[in-house]
Amino acid sequence: MARNEGRRSNDTGSVFYREARNQWVARVPLSRHHPSGKRHLERAFASQKEAERYLRQAMVERDKGTLTIAWRKTLGEYLDGWLLAKEQNDKRPSTLLDYRGTFKNHVKPYLGPVRLEKLATDDIRLLHRKLREAGRSESSIRRAHNHLKTALQDAVREEILARNVAALVRAPKVPRTLQQSWTLTEVQTFWQHVQDHPLKALWITAILTGLRRGELAGLRWQDLDFEQRELHVRVTITEIAGKLQFGPPKSRNAVRVVPLPNDLLPILQEHRERWAPVTALTPAPWREEDFVFLSWSDGWPLRPSTMNRTHTRLCREAGVKKIRVHDLRRTYVSILGAKKGLSLRAIAEFVGHADPAFTARVYQDALPQERKRAAISLKELLEDGTL
Repeated sequence: MARNEGRRSNDTGSVFYREARNQWVARVPLSRHHPSGKRHLERAFASQKEAERYLRQAMVERDKGTLTIAWRKTLGEYLDGWLLAKEQNDKRPSTLLDYRGTFKNHVKPYLGPVRLEKLATDDIRLLHRKLREAGRSESSIRRAHNHLKTALQDAVREEILARNVAALVRAPKVPRTLQQSWTLTEVQTFWQHVQDHPLKALWITAILTGLRRGELAGLRWQDLDFEQRELHVRVTITEIAGKLQFGPPKSRNAVRVVPLPNDLLPILQEHRERWAPVTALTPAPWREEDFVFLSWSDGWPLRPSTMNRTHTRLCREAGVKKIRVHDLRRTYVSILGAKKGLSLRAIAEFVGHADPAFTARVYQDALPQERKRAAISLKELLEDGTL
């Protein structure tokens, strides 16, 4: 039977004697929802003094968030559980696919068997070296490093680990590549080439609004306010393993209002009339959403992969520089900055960036009337001039 000598309240932990084993036990209370599933941590000692000394130290570490307990899992097992938790909670399907592929191909083959609590900075450096020996690019190594750092940070936050060893090692530097965009001359050339293309409204909408590829695919007629000349970004479509995923934009800032130029409105109205027969082919439940851009053959929402292939072919046919669909956003930003002269904060708002510093350094506050002033006229684009 245990003696109650040295016992404290539950909030501060306790020390007691376990007679059956002739040992003093220090009991440290843990948070109610500790990931280990335990309500407290126990350590046994030969003397009461040793147990009390450990308890004082452990309580300080617990309150600082540096207390760890035995976690008999490998890094690979922890990453599997981490992915499962993220799938059930907050990660987007496309993001999860990236994390899962990175862990499977770049992290677990080299560090998967390592016990989580034994993971050290040398293991992170070993991972970098092994990936280089396998011929992986510096950007792939950096992605693996950063994804692992994100997962381990949750282990620290949940009191599984005392420190994030990936955060203590520098990620590989990746040379910054020059971002691609079109000049006004290239925009004019491309626009003239797609005049007879059934999706010409798609391409000019991308250039004049700066929407992401998934936001273009997810655009619905109910998101267009012709009276106020505004476009509301509310949903996005991603393509995961060949399947379309319908959901909210990638971040809170991506839910936004984008101004529409006057001369884009008739192009969209003409597009709606031309595609009315195809809309009738759209299968449920997609039909209820009434998407703007569809596949001509079956009425399904336009796949982002189809958008990529078509755009690449049109660039080649038009004889303009090949850029990605996403790079049309950079063309939009260039036009807003150089031709419209808007503040960087306003530009960041219209393209859905979380922080203007991500677009560029903020140099002035945005004005409320800039939303209307930001509408890029098609007539302006077709005028002679360069950015």
